[in-house]
Amino acid sequence: RAEERFPFTRLSFPESKAAAAGEQKKGETRDPVMKWVYEANNTISALNGSAAMAGVTHVFFEEYLMDDFCNPFLRILQIERGNDRESRALYDRWLFEKPLQIQAGVFSMLMRLGAIPEGDCEVLAIQYYAPVFLFLERYLLCGELTEEKKEKFRQAAGRQIDFFFKRLGVR
Repeated sequence: RAEERFPFTRLSFPESKAAAAGEQKKGETRDPVMKWVYEANNTISALNGSAAMAGVTHVFFEEYLMDDFCNPFLRILQIERGNDRESRALYDRWLFEKPLQIQAGVFSMLMRLGAIPEGDCEVLAIQYYAPVFLFLERYLLCGELTEEKKEKFRQAAGRQIDFFFKRLGVR
């Protein structure tokens, strides 16, 4: 089993059917990943949608994608997903399902707060995450993970995120 080959604790969050996008509320959600986002970000402000998302993005980039434990784990899953069904399921969960769920939840909150225009939070999550994933593959999941590669990722992804929020009409 993949869990036995890749023991981990920080990525072991229990499933939560109540954590569908749009249902996360600070102080009420039972989803442990969303609780972590709220705690790490402390608060999400309606004053500036892109600034609010910047806090969540920072946590996602620095404490997940570039983390000393998470990054090598994601690299192993990336390699093993072609050969092992369980590794493929874990890869899909941690590189597609959870990031999109978290981002859709954050977009839903920002919409409720009036920080960004109303829209389909799941579509916004995909539009936001697609270029991030491209740069993740290019800079963070192949070859040695250096500070130079991390900075290239931050710059490239940051430009795309700025463009994304400008298209939404958020400055």
